[in-house]
Amino acid sequence: MNYFQRPAENEGDSIKVHSLDLKMSETIVMDVIKTLSPDLVVFCSVKAGKYGAKVVRNLGLGVCCGSSSIEPMVESRGKKYGGFGREVIPKFLVKCKWSELA
Repeated sequence: MNYFQRPAENEGDSIKVHSLDLKMSETIVMDVIKTLSPDLVVFCSVKAGKYGAKVVRNLGLGVCCGSSSIEPMVESRGKKYGGFGREVIPKFLVKCKWSELA
């Protein structure tokens, strides 16, 4: 799901985050987490991860953040997150004992 609950101001741009965005996103994500009861959450956006990871950690869940979208996350190196998304996510899943793959 999208962390932010509205589109960016201009198509193709990144959302300019306002306090209402943060409040709504946090409330909705918390409700979805309570409904689905996941053990782990993966953010496929730097901006969503920046704001959402704290919310998820406060709920006591494992969280992983990748780069700006699924394709770049898999194919481009995110130094901030420890490597390519295709490397970061499997390592996260192994660390959280969700996968035996390395």
